[in-house]
Amino acid sequence: MCRALRSHDFPRDSICNSYAETYLLCGAGIADAYQTLLTVMGLQPYLLVTEYYNVDIRHYFRTGARSDSAFILAGNAGKGWRDTYDYFLAWRDASSGAQAVCRFYAKGPNSTSSLPMPRSAKTSKTTQDGYMKASPTT
Repeated sequence: MCRALRSHDFPRDSICNSYAETYLLCGAGIADAYQTLLTVMGLQPYLLVTEYYNVDIRHYFRTGARSDSAFILAGNAGKGWRDTYDYFLAWRDASSGAQAVCRFYAKGPNSTSSLPMPRSAKTSKTTQDGYMKASPTT
């Protein structure tokens, strides 16, 4: 899946070739665009899952939805949330053998849980016993 990214030396007349040790903006070299594209294409079936931790309520939350991350980082989920920098890749959809899950959220204890979602389940939002059924995720 992942390929090692390669770089090439800077051209001889480049400031980065002459002053690479003192000119810190240069980096290791010029990125190989083709190899970078192959890596990006290889990652298309996956999404990045991010973990957050709330220091006030000692609660962890993981999500693969960018909208969830933006909501948390904007402070809309309350104060105390921190990115733990614990990331992993997950399949984007069930076509790769993964099973969709449905996330349940309880506002009172500010708690979530994810359960496998049968393929025949409907995706409408409902409220039962104080729980809000969020939209399905994979």
